[in-house]
Amino acid sequence: MSSPARFEVSFERGAIDEMRARLRATRWPEPVAGGAWDWGVDLDYLRSLCAWWADEYDPGGLLDRLGEWPSFRWRGVHLLHARGDASRAGGDGLPVLLIHGWPGAPLEFRGVIDRLLEAGHDVVIPSLPGYGYSDAPDPPLSGT
Repeated sequence: MSSPARFEVSFERGAIDEMRARLRATRWPEPVAGGAWDWGVDLDYLRSLCAWWADEYDPGGLLDRLGEWPSFRWRGVHLLHARGDASRAGGDGLPVLLIHGWPGAPLEFRGVIDRLLEAGHDVVIPSLPGYGYSDAPDPPLSGT
């Protein structure tokens, strides 16, 4: 049986540059008169959000946050896996599996990971297949 392999979380600089270029090149629709949030997302809000992603977002901060815990890949699935100090739990620290929803990411659990580790638990947080650094799943065997 294979074991998880350490994984270096990274991304290509070109991908960030491309994202920023696409955001800056957005062709905006004309605002709906009196629409704001009544007809979908407020256009001014969306423009400011896209400007933040294009000009202010710090991708290095994401890498720093993801790097706070060991990262692995196993059978095409990326996961964060950190071992707690079992002696703190009297040797009874149970492993904890945390699974995020869609859309989401393992960083949703950032506020509880260290607390679980301090309590002696091992923590495993996989990325959903097809998202983040996990491979897309194979098609279903049924062919449908």
